[in-house]
Amino acid sequence: MSANWKHHVVTVEIGSAYTQMSLSDPPDPRDVTVKFACSAPEDGMCRNYPAPAVGPKWEGCTCDVWFICDDHLSLDDGGCGLGDDAPAHDNAGHLFVPGQECWVQSWFDGDGHQYTGDDADDLHDNCVPGVARIGEIDVSFDGDSVEWHWHFPHRTGVPS
Repeated sequence: MSANWKHHVVTVEIGSAYTQMSLSDPPDPRDVTVKFACSAPEDGMCRNYPAPAVGPKWEGCTCDVWFICDDHLSLDDGGCGLGDDAPAHDNAGHLFVPGQECWVQSWFDGDGHQYTGDDADDLHDNCVPGVARIGEIDVSFDGDSVEWHWHFPHRTGVPS
C-alpha cells in the first residue's frame, strides 16, 4: 500500500533541550516531535478502505493490509465473486467505505513509522534526523510499519 504524497505532510519540531545540549551528550529523542497531517478528500485512496460493516453478507474487515480487488470472477474461479458492477472492495469482498481517517495517521499516532531517507539517524527509534523541517512525504507500508521519506529531499522548510 502507498499513499499520494500531495496530501501527506510531516512536520519535525526540535525542542530547546535538544538544541542546547553539549556535543558530548547524546540527544534526547523525546525532544524531536514528528507530526503527520493528511489533506486528502473524503474519497481519497488513503481515506477509502474496508471497514467494519453491518450485515451477514459484509462481515467487517479487521485486516491490517488490503488490496483493491480487480478479479471479479466467481469464487469457484478464484475471484471475489461479487461481479463487475460491485462497488469498490478488497480481495475478500469487504466494501470500501469513503470518508474514514487516513490509514497513515494511526501509524504516526502510535509511533509505527520509520523514516527511510538518506539522512536517517539511528539515534532515534524511528530514525528521524534531529532537524526542524516541514514537507510532503512518500509513504509505503512494509508489512510491519509505515516507511516514509521526504518527497523533495533537498527542499528545506522550517516550521514557523
